[in-house]
This record gives sequence, structure tokens and C-alpha cells, in this order.
Amino acid sequence: MEAMVVAGCFASLAVAHSVLGEQAVIRPLVASRWSAPGLAPTPAARLMRFAWHLTSLAWVGLGAIVVGADAVATVGLVAAVSTVLIVVLLPGHFAWALFAIAALAAGVGTGFLGTAALSVAGWAGVVVLVAIALVHLYWAGGGRRWADDVVPTEPDGQPSFVPTPLQTVAVAAAMLVLVIAVAAVLVNASWWAVAGRDVTRWIVVGGVAVLAARAVGDGRRVGFTKADHDSGFGRRDDAVYTPLVTALALAGSAVLVA
Repeated sequence: MEAMVVAGCFASLAVAHSVLGEQAVIRPLVASRWSAPGLAPTPAARLMRFAWHLTSLAWVGLGAIVVGADAVATVGLVAAVSTVLIVVLLPGHFAWALFAIAALAAGVGTGFLGTAALSVAGWAGVVVLVAIALVHLYWAGGGRRWADDVVPTEPDGQPSFVPTPLQTVAVAAAMLVLVIAVAAVLVNASWWAVAGRDVTRWIVVGGVAVLAARAVGDGRRVGFTKADHDSGFGRRDDAVYTPLVTALALAGSAVLVA
């Protein structure tokens, strides 16, 4: 009985917090074009909305645990929903990547994400990496479509660097090596007879580390830590490039634990 009372209180708080907060706090702030230091009004409003409703979601999770729901599974579900909320409302915020890692770990720990699901994630990553490698080869061969959209820019709008065909081929080759290593791990085989399977797995670990480092960024031009979120490249990086490399890093991690 006591557990039901606690859960009911948390559920009531969550509903009241989200419904009343949306009406009395968030919408008036959005209408006033409220902003936070370093943020334009629209991103600031999204940040406020995400943080506000995330609190309600956490309370629902606490209530579910009190009445007997599996703690790890519940936290994993809250983390998964939180990931989606942040990706939709504020994709440039690094918190969604941490929530995604927590959701993945909880899913593996509870058995909800079995070997089959993890393998599907791994093969999806392989397909995406092959597609990206082919695009790089297309650029190395002189193709220009999308080429200018993926290079960071300086404050004056000029490209920060111009990759050479050799550098572009090197990136494509590195991706294809990672593809082969991931596929080898997925089929439980070694495609390097001398190196052996353990080295194959270390190649995947290295690839995941590089992708994760790209997602974190350099504090200036790319990744979650970049200072520029307003330029054309900055917006594309927030919406597409950084989420993509984060998802690829998670797919690689899924392969290693499958």
C-alpha cells in the first residue's frame, strides 16, 4: 500500500510538473524570446523544455521502481526516452550520447538487448560506414556534391582546411578497414590470419575510440564541445554529423559486447 502511495505521488508530481510548467513557465518564456548566455532564444527554449520534462520523466521512473519494476530496466527505459527527447529538442547537447550509452548498457545488462539486436546494430553500422567510405572515394575522384558541406569553416565563412585527394582516400581506407574488422567480429572470424582475432577486436576498439573522439570534438569547430553552433556547418554538425559518428561509435560498442 505504501509503495502505491509513493508511486502515485511521483506520478501526480510528474503530470502536474509537465502540464502546469508548460502552461505557466515554458510557454511564457518562449513567447518572451527568453535566452540564456551563449544561446539564441530558440535553442534556449528547447533546453528549458527538455530539462523541465526530463525531471518529470525521472519521477515516473522512480515511481515505477518503488512499485517493483526492475531498477536497471526502468533506468534504461528512462535513458532511452531521454535520448530521443534530447535528439529531437536539442541534438547538439552531449547529454543524449551519455543517455544512449546508459540505455545500451542497461539493455545488455538486463538481457533486453540480446546478441541478435546487437548484431543488427553492428551490421547497420557496417552499411553506413561503407556508404560513407564510397562517398569519400567519390570526392577523392573529383566529385563535388556535398563536399563543401562537410568541411568546418572559419568565422569569415572560409573552409578551415581543404582535404587533398590522398587524405580523402586515406579516410575511406580507414573506414573500410574498420568495416572488415567489425564484420569479422560479427561472424566470429579472423580475416587476418597472422594478426589473429584479438587484434581484429582491437581495431574495432580503436575505431570506436576515434569515432567517440570526433563526437566529443575539439572545443572549437566540431563535435559536442565546439564553440560554433550558428554557422551552416555548425548547424549541420549538430543535426547530422556528430549524431552520426556517435551512433556509429555506439554500434561499434554493441559489436564488442554482442
